[in-house]
This record gives sequence, C-alpha cells and structure tokens, in this order.
Amino acid sequence: MRRAFLLSMDAIVAVGILFIMASFITTLTMTHSSPELEYQRLYYTGKDVMNVLERAKVSAVIDIMPENFTEDCNISDTDRDKTILDALGYLWAQNSSLFNECA
Repeated sequence: MRRAFLLSMDAIVAVGILFIMASFITTLTMTHSSPELEYQRLYYTGKDVMNVLERAKVSAVIDIMPENFTEDCNISDTDRDKTILDALGYLWAQNSSLFNECA
C-alpha cells in the first residue's frame, strides 16, 4: 500500500514539474511586440523585397517557368535582360497584365 502511494505521489510531482516547465517555456516564447518593432520588421521586409526586384533579372524567373510560358508571352531577348522591377513598371505603364497577355 505504501509503495502504491509513493508511486502515485512521484507521478503527481513529475506531472507538476512538467506543467511548470511547460508554462515557463510558453511565457518565454510569448513576446510583446511594440508597434515600433512591427513597423521596423515591415520596413526591412519591404526593403529586402525591393532589393531583390531591383537586382533579379527576368531571365532568372523565366528559367523557373514552364517552356510554353515564354512562347505564349512573346518575351524577347531584350526583355530577358531587364530587371523584374523594370518589367513590372513597363507592364504597368502599358496598362496590361502579364497574365492577361499570356492567357
């Protein structure tokens, strides 16, 4: 009888310690995000995206696309040398969408 009591008590203590550790870990993972930090994260994310669009060439994206994509869209060699941002600006200025032209 005494062994059963000690075994049960040992299990209760172990579950209690696990519960305390779990609650402590969850409080560590919860971070209070201030609006300034959220703004800073969004600013740097947008800056990184613009940096990629300014430097990546259309040819790098075309290599990922299927073969018939380049045939349907009539993409010339001069268009392949443009950056993605230049290509998007050109399409915006023409008031057209790449997906409408390639459909």
